[in-house]
Parts: sequence; structure tokens; C-alpha cells
Amino acid sequence: MGNYVAGVVAKYKLPVTVDNATQTSVVNPLCLHIQKWASSNCYPLNEMKISGSRAKGTAISIASDLDLFISLSSSSDDALKTVYSSLYDYMCAREIECRKQNVSIGVVYGGKSVDLVPARRQSQWGNDHSLWKSKQNTWTKTNVVGPTP
Repeated sequence: MGNYVAGVVAKYKLPVTVDNATQTSVVNPLCLHIQKWASSNCYPLNEMKISGSRAKGTAISIASDLDLFISLSSSSDDALKTVYSSLYDYMCAREIECRKQNVSIGVVYGGKSVDLVPARRQSQWGNDHSLWKSKQNTWTKTNVVGPTP
């Protein structure tokens, strides 16, 4: 059984990096939308990076979406719930198919499923971030390190 599962995973495993077509037609345009959203809301943006199973090298083509981690500065004043809802509203207003999930906003862009994960850095140093957990109406801590889009 173990060899079978390993064979299936090997057959459908996605590379850690995003292919050029996805980068150009999905990631880059979404990053532009996110930069405009952050700017229009005065959210200082640190960086955006691919995270989740893709960054960890565990993504498979038959069951994986792309996670885009959005790091906002610790100087951002709005509550995490407000930040999360603001990003959701911004994407929906641009007629991008979107849905609220627990810590992410699921969008379909360029035919690809992408989870946008807005987070606020907990301090100006380090990689600890706070995420809004919409289902529990609270926040959680995470530390995400991965390739930059």
C-alpha cells in the first residue's frame, strides 16, 4: 500500500515553483490587485509569497490550490477582521469569484483556484504573523516562510 501511495504522489506532485504561465496570468495580476487594495486602505504591505502545500513541496495537481500569503506591516491599525473583510469586498467588487474561508479568501482567477491569506506581522522583526479565523471569530498566530512570487 505504501508504494502505491508514494507512486500516486510522485505522479501528481507539483513543483515548488509556479510555472511561467501561472505566474504571468494569475499570480502577477493578483499581486497588482492586492497592492492596489493595500494602498487604497493604507495597509503597509511587506511582501506576498507563495505558501502552503506548494511552498512545502507537498502539493499535488489533483487536489491543490495555490496559497498567496499577504504580509502586512505590524503598523497596520485596522482590526484583523476588518482587513480580512476589506480584501474580500475589494476582490468581489472587481467581479473576481471569491468566497470566505477560515483564514483565507478563496478566489478563482485565470481559471486557477488561489487562496489569499491576509496576515499582519506581529512585530517589525521576525516572521510571526496574526491571521483572522473567520469561523471562530478570533485570530491565530502563524509563521510562514516560502518562495516569493
